[in-house]
Amino acid sequence: MHRGFLFQHLYTVQCLLSAAALSVRSVGVESDEDVEVQFEGRRIYVQVKHRKEPLAWNDIEEAVARFAELRAAHQRGERSGEPAFLIISNAAPNGPLAAKLAVADWPADVHVDWPAADPDARILPAPQGLLRSQLSQTLETILRLMIREIVSRSRTDAIFTPVTSLRPPAFFFRAEDVLVNLGYPGGQELRFKRDRAIYIRLFPTYADQPRVGRVRAIEVASRLKPPQHLFNSPSNQNEWGEVNVQPHGDGITSFTQIFETGELWGASEEPFRDKNTIAAIGVEKGFVAALDNYRLVYEKELKLQPPFTIEFGATGLKDQALLVPSVEFPSIGDHAGAIRRDNISQQYQLNGFDRTEWMTALRDFLIEFYDLAARVLAGPGADAATRRGQPTASPVNSRTASNSAFVLSEYAARFGKTGVIGTMS
Repeated sequence: MHRGFLFQHLYTVQCLLSAAALSVRSVGVESDEDVEVQFEGRRIYVQVKHRKEPLAWNDIEEAVARFAELRAAHQRGERSGEPAFLIISNAAPNGPLAAKLAVADWPADVHVDWPAADPDARILPAPQGLLRSQLSQTLETILRLMIREIVSRSRTDAIFTPVTSLRPPAFFFRAEDVLVNLGYPGGQELRFKRDRAIYIRLFPTYADQPRVGRVRAIEVASRLKPPQHLFNSPSNQNEWGEVNVQPHGDGITSFTQIFETGELWGASEEPFRDKNTIAAIGVEKGFVAALDNYRLVYEKELKLQPPFTIEFGATGLKDQALLVPSVEFPSIGDHAGAIRRDNISQQYQLNGFDRTEWMTALRDFLIEFYDLAARVLAGPGADAATRRGQPTASPVNSRTASNSAFVLSEYAARFGKTGVIGTMS
């Protein structure tokens, strides 16, 4: 985009942002002038100039003459309100123009403003003296702030109501409830039998959303994935909406439920490898797979509007050891813990669809999750035998690293080892 247009757009946005504070009734663009700002009983015509050299009289002479015609139209009653003309420039006036501005017969309703001009004489926001790259960045920042402000201002009283958990915190159903029937009624009834799982919930923060409904939920369910590293998984209707599952025997290893409201709720027992072990890599792979999938479904399929609330958690953790990558035992890993709490859950707000923001929320949760096992570990001064149970994140073999998104660096660093948290697969 041309530098002059960027500067003009930026100044237009500045006027919009200042409208409430200045009691502006409206801001128009590309009419008689670049920008027109309407006050009660007053209209300011704005010509925006971006120059590499100081502003000269020949840069504005034509615009000043054009304003004389507009002024005459106001005086004849063809236009309402008292007119004024403002020239906005990134560059200060050169010597001849500055002298012209200082003479007594310079029109009182014609003003020139630039970044270093007298702020007391200003009638609209101060222009920015920025390079082209800075103009683009500043315009984007201001527009994002505007959008966020508008969205938050219009959404103060319509909070989304999420589904109530019947077995807090991880399950919306009772232990005996059938999640999916893969045959005729009463046929192959599948239940989630365990009382331990990692889980993830996603729902809009505010209720003013496009309607989802049961039909759309059924259509979208086939594109959902449970919190498990899978290529495909079947979906079917149930009493809550539609569920996508990973069956295992006569039970379910993992699932993602979509409700008629658009809320998503997933859980997986896959990371629990035996009665007393939960695998860190399994936890990370499950959360990352679900998070990427949920984000794309919300953006591309359901077209829901941010902000969103996401909840990560796990239940059935008490007395579980955390299986982590290990330098000493690269083929089988090492154990940290045991964990002394049964549950953990954390909620975060997501303001858009940027993957980095979503992964940052997951990373923050994993730090809290891994801390459950790290609490019982010895410090850096302990001998190797005492420290055998601590997380050891690097080096890891390439197969393990390629499937993991984060891998424990905060805790590896705490004990003097280099971690690879933040590495994306």
